[in-house]
Amino acid sequence: LSEALKTVTDILGLDCGLSVLRASSFVLDQTVDDLRHALQSLVDICGSENAVRVIASSQRQWTTMELKLPVLIDIFGVEGAVDCLHQHPSLVRSNTRTMRNNLKALQVLLGPREAKHVVTLHPELLLPGSDNTLSY
Repeated sequence: LSEALKTVTDILGLDCGLSVLRASSFVLDQTVDDLRHALQSLVDICGSENAVRVIASSQRQWTTMELKLPVLIDIFGVEGAVDCLHQHPSLVRSNTRTMRNNLKALQVLLGPREAKHVVTLHPELLLPGSDNTLSY
């Protein structure tokens, strides 16, 4: 436990590390190596403070966010992606491939710029089930 706590505070700093532990005790369910890798990946992608917000909104699925977050960041930017996870927690559980496929389908139908605009207004279009209504 002390090794895990040290890892969290080494990567996130004391304030952010304590915030993460308050937000989600699931962080400590990881092995130290997995914890280090997953936390460092999140920090590299979105910074320490946003990593805290991502972990708080994604609970047990937070270790998969290094795959999903870049998809959301491409659309919404860093702050917008983190806000989006808070507003649409089902995105945390969605499949990364489905999110990418739904975005690609929208880009084919609407063009890249308009697709980004539509998804910004309606992030739920990235969720599973939405791909049934989108076709090339």
